[in-house]
Amino acid sequence: MLGWSRFAKAQPQALAAHQHPNYWEICYLVRGTVDWWAGKNYTTLHAGDVYITPPNRPHGGTNAVMQPCELYWIQVAGVARRPWPGLNLAETREIGAGLNSLRQWSFPGSPRMVELFERLLQEHQHHAAHARLLARAIFYQLLVQVLRDHAAQPGRVPQPYCMQIATAVQAMENRPEESVSLTELAARVGWSVSYFCQRFIRETGLTPTEYRNHQRIRRAKLLLERPGHQITAIAMELGFASGQYFATVFRQITGLTPRDYGRVAAAARAAPHGWPQKTEK
Repeated sequence: MLGWSRFAKAQPQALAAHQHPNYWEICYLVRGTVDWWAGKNYTTLHAGDVYITPPNRPHGGTNAVMQPCELYWIQVAGVARRPWPGLNLAETREIGAGLNSLRQWSFPGSPRMVELFERLLQEHQHHAAHARLLARAIFYQLLVQVLRDHAAQPGRVPQPYCMQIATAVQAMENRPEESVSLTELAARVGWSVSYFCQRFIRETGLTPTEYRNHQRIRRAKLLLERPGHQITAIAMELGFASGQYFATVFRQITGLTPRDYGRVAAAARAAPHGWPQKTEK
């Protein structure tokens, strides 16, 4: 199975716990951030990340929520007893062994992943001459790219944002409650507003406004996890114009209202092991 999905806002119960018997699932996140889990591992993914789920492993979204994002995904047979079309048995098993030897289930992927997924979808959708043959070749390219991206991780230095985008990101992360205008942010780095927005989306996967709201909601989660929190006070502290607008943005990103999230946090505090541990990148 192969697909592309885009969620403009968080979808509660859209990614409940499930598993794929005998199939690997490979996802590439084009836009947004998502909190996913597989087995006992919790991971926050960002635009440009690959996420892989092995066969038969339970997985889903945190609190079963699919957050606002855009992603490609493909499911690949986990056991190959016969050669795949166009490959001999040794080559087929080589790819299978590569998937079985993965040590990380999420890692930065090559920008070529978008091109490969797009081309693969096109060949499946349009059925042009020799589409099956070309789709097969692109499919193998995609798998090899995933294995190469994973192999590059041990000695790979994460690519930072360019200096201008890093400056804007740092400003928003340091003071997410401040509503600095796009004009001011662009002026700080010496770019036009339109070019600044284009580069910001390309490098972070979010618009500047979306990025700031994600930072605010991340801070809001921490505040809501504290006993005795006041939702309206948190909204004002984080620079939202009203408690209602805060609740709207919170639900768009998390799939829960602030009040419901507070209840989940209270239940987690009362549980023997508290919140599950997440892997933040």
